[in-house]
Amino acid sequence: MVTARKNGELVGFHASTITNDIFYKDKKTAYVLMYFLKKEYRGNGAGFYMFAYADNLFKEENVDRSFMSRKIHINNEKMFFKLGYSKIESNYEKYYA
Repeated sequence: MVTARKNGELVGFHASTITNDIFYKDKKTAYVLMYFLKKEYRGNGAGFYMFAYADNLFKEENVDRSFMSRKIHINNEKMFFKLGYSKIESNYEKYYA
C-alpha cells in the first residue's frame, strides 16, 4: 500500500499485490488492485509520483511486470504511457441485481 498525503491528510492511495505469475511461475507480477487520488490533487503530478514510487518498490522486489486497469471516465492514460505502461487489453463490467 502506497499513500499520498498532504500535511498528514490522506489524499490518495495505491494498493497492489505481488505474486508469482499465473502462467509463468518463475516470473513475479504486481497486480495493482485499486488506486485513488482526490480530484483536487489530480493533474499536478501527484498521481504520477504515487505510481512512480510504487514502481520503484516493484523493482526493489524484483517484479518482472505489473498489470492494472483504469476507469475510462478519468483521463489519466497519458500518465500511464509516461510511466512506461502499454495498453494491452480492455476490461468489461456487468452488474447483477
